[in-house]
Amino acid sequence: MNENPTVVARRRWIGDEKGDATEIHPPSRHLLRLIIVAAILLVVILVGIAGYLEQWLWMRQLDYTGIFWTLLSVQWAMSCSAFVFVFLYLWINLRHTAKNSGEQGNQRVRNDRCSLWG
Repeated sequence: MNENPTVVARRRWIGDEKGDATEIHPPSRHLLRLIIVAAILLVVILVGIAGYLEQWLWMRQLDYTGIFWTLLSVQWAMSCSAFVFVFLYLWINLRHTAKNSGEQGNQRVRNDRCSLWG
C-alpha cells in the first residue's frame, strides 16, 4: 500500500477566498476580452471601409471607376513605400545603435579607470 497519499492541487480562480493576484483568470474572462477586442477591431475596419465604399459608389455613378482604382492604387503604393522607407531607416539605425552601444559602454569603463580625478 501507498502510505503517502497523493495531493492533487485544485486551481483557484481570482475572487475565491484566500486567492492571490498571481493565480489564473477563469476562461470566461479571456473569452470576454477576446470578444471585446474582436468587436472593436470589426468596428474600426467597417468605419475604414465605409469611406472607400462611399467614394467607389459615387465614382461608379459618374463612370469614373478607373480613376477610383488609380487613386486607390496610388494611395496604397505611396503608403507601402513610406512604410518600407521608415522601417528600413529605423532598422538600420537601431542595429547600428545596438552594435555601438556595447563598444561605448566598454570604452566608458576603461576611461573611468584611467581618469585623473577618480
